[in-house]
Amino acid sequence: MCVVDGVLHWSVEGGCEACGAGEVGCGRGEVPGHVSAALIAAHGEVVLRAEPLPGTAAARAFKTVREVFGVPLAEVRGRLRALAAEGERGTEPETALPAARLREGGFAVTLAAGKPPSGEKRFATSPGRS
Repeated sequence: MCVVDGVLHWSVEGGCEACGAGEVGCGRGEVPGHVSAALIAAHGEVVLRAEPLPGTAAARAFKTVREVFGVPLAEVRGRLRALAAEGERGTEPETALPAARLREGGFAVTLAAGKPPSGEKRFATSPGRS
């Protein structure tokens, strides 16, 4: 998974040891649940938390959340509360893109390790991304 020109790109290639069936796929935008789950199992989860910076106008904060997460106006207030409390969870690339967009929209953003991986590998939060 990677971000190119502000768009999340993903690809997957794998197979079943038992039956020999294989899968190859790629796309842009939202990552299929099974691809994200496999990456989180292998590398761990990142939690994005965000709150509007002091002085950020409520209208700007609402507009940013609507644009970043594609939620209707009626759900923005709840999403703002959720971002500050439990945050958004996903892989490092899945959380890095909205984090950057939220920062541009006047939010204080933190990215932290969440659920540990079930394997040995893990994404590390890059320095300066807290």
